[in-house]
Amino acid sequence: MIHQRHSDLLPLLPAALNYARHLLKDAAAAEDILQEVTIHALQTNHFPVVNDSLKPWLLRLVRNRCIDRIRSFHSEVDEQVLDHVAAPKATDPEHCLEQTQLRASVLSALAELPAEQRELLVLRELNECSYADIAAILNIPAGTVMSSLHRARLALKAVIVSRMGES
Repeated sequence: MIHQRHSDLLPLLPAALNYARHLLKDAAAAEDILQEVTIHALQTNHFPVVNDSLKPWLLRLVRNRCIDRIRSFHSEVDEQVLDHVAAPKATDPEHCLEQTQLRASVLSALAELPAEQRELLVLRELNECSYADIAAILNIPAGTVMSSLHRARLALKAVIVSRMGES
């Protein structure tokens, strides 16, 4: 049973690590959380039976552990931006450079948003979670996810447009 759980969890671990990094702003702490969550997931009696529910279940575990970690430290997390995003797909070096610069610009703009908006955008756009998955992870109604994501996208667009006007 543990072997099957391991093979089910394995493809989800990079997304879970990115999510933990986003929430904690600390790569080492995120790795610790992922290790704790993975051990818990492999040993629990509440492992989801349906694969469709595995991703939101795992990300919710990560979120809860991160919140516990933040609360236990009672301190501000440093303001690092997400430091791990998928590498550009193109092989042309100039195009790769442009994509890397664009990605850095968007992540920098993302860092200026309130934590709730950042979290929604990271779950949807970087972790490719469905609205239903996000609702399950955050324990909010799906309609709230849709409206909040819309506002988060508008806020991100406003930050990017503002920066374009400054340069």
